[in-house]
Amino acid sequence: MIYIPFVFFTIIFLIIYKKRGIDASAYVTMLYIITSFAAILMDALNLIDPKLSNPSFPATIVYCLLLGLIILPVYRFNSKSIRNIKVTHIKAIDLLVYIYFAAFLFTLIAYWPDIIFKLTYGDWAELRLLLARGDSLSIVHFSGIMRIVSVFFGFVGSASFILFPIFFVSLIYLKKPWWYCLMALLSTTNVILNGIIGIDRSSTFKWLLFLGLNLVIFFPRISFKIRRRIIPVIGLIVILAVGYLASVSSSRFDDSHEGTKGSIISYAGQPYLNFCYLFDNFNNQEGFSTKYLLPATHYWILKDYKGNVYRQQELTARTGIECGAFYSVLGSFVLDANQIGPFFFVLIYLLLFEQCLKKRSRGGIISLWGLLQNYLMLLIPTFGIIAYMYVGYYTNLFLLLLFISHFLLSSKQRLTYN
Repeated sequence: MIYIPFVFFTIIFLIIYKKRGIDASAYVTMLYIITSFAAILMDALNLIDPKLSNPSFPATIVYCLLLGLIILPVYRFNSKSIRNIKVTHIKAIDLLVYIYFAAFLFTLIAYWPDIIFKLTYGDWAELRLLLARGDSLSIVHFSGIMRIVSVFFGFVGSASFILFPIFFVSLIYLKKPWWYCLMALLSTTNVILNGIIGIDRSSTFKWLLFLGLNLVIFFPRISFKIRRRIIPVIGLIVILAVGYLASVSSSRFDDSHEGTKGSIISYAGQPYLNFCYLFDNFNNQEGFSTKYLLPATHYWILKDYKGNVYRQQELTARTGIECGAFYSVLGSFVLDANQIGPFFFVLIYLLLFEQCLKKRSRGGIISLWGLLQNYLMLLIPTFGIIAYMYVGYYTNLFLLLLFISHFLLSSKQRLTYN
């Protein structure tokens, strides 16, 4: 069974590559090839937990076919067909960049003692354990107006991935000055800073995944002159991010029986195995739920969702199955709604992406808003090698506010024309 996903995604990749070369769908498919190959390595090196060692045929087929369906609209998006991007409401884009850069500066300066403490602590595994036990591990504490400011910028930083396409559009199409583009690029690293503060290395991995996706989409459109200027800057940030990941991985895994290399392979290869284990064994008596699909609604209105980590701990205690691991985007919805969950999610995903695809490029021209809508959907399969992208109630709320803002701006524009 363990070879089936690798063969399946390799075939898909070869078909895409033969027709288009490397586009967004080829990039996403490569990610699943890598995780599938890592699972094979886990098997060859005897790194698989015995309870995960026998993925069933039905679970494997569900894993492959549903992820294949998730990749299909990414292929239909056809990132190579974009020739130009039409930008309206430039002042709104400028405001977004300034707010996100302010969030970057605030987080970096205000939480500097926290960042240094966690970077120099030396034992990431112990920090994670202390956090799981309920210790805040925070040196910096705010109250009053500063508390409100920190919460606001924390909310903003949770969705800094939106700045990637804005950075590239500003660089390529709007011809913004270098300092503006640098502000947009640095603002994307809010997710890394928040990950360090929250002791979550997956946030840095997420940043690298999204950078790769955006490079595949935009890099061919960047002139050689501009490439020479941005490659050193992006390269420096990537080196720092990878160095941080390597340091954290070494700290966390050096004392494990697998060693650092073996544990990194397990880190990459576990999503397929964990999904199959969940699909074959997980049974949440809560039944069908939409807490992962609509976290903002459940957190602020229904008040029965306290966040992803808390929910994982709650489900682990209830079912006796470890739910705090990587299990792909499909596994997130096994946790949410048992075995029917992945099918329900993929149906919703396909319907929503179909609406976004209506705004894809026609004649090679796409609006920035149309691009952002499709981009927000592209992030789901990209981060889907680990889990579902939008389980955070802050991120979910950001998406809602983004759509409301666009609706208000569009309504104002229509009234002006009329």
